Amino acid sequence: MRDELVMGDHEREVFGLLVRRGDVEGIQKKVGEYLSLALNAIGGVDKVLGRELHRLSANFNATQTMERLNAPIIALKIYLKNIL
Repeated sequence: MRDELVMGDHEREVFGLLVRRGDVEGIQKKVGEYLSLALNAIGGVDKVLGRELHRLSANFNATQTMERLNAPIIALKIYLKNIL
């Protein structure tokens, strides 16, 4: 996610720091900010695309360890690239 164009230089550094620290909560919060923007862009959870994004987001937010973050974040990244 750190290499995504939507992140400015500062945001990339903050995200990289969170990853290096293994701060799962911080990563989830930062990704949540971008997911909120994406959800608004596609019309919210009342739309089909929004419901799926919300479901994928819930899976990501339920993850509690760095080792388990990879699969949910890849699923989110692929989904977002496909719909946006």
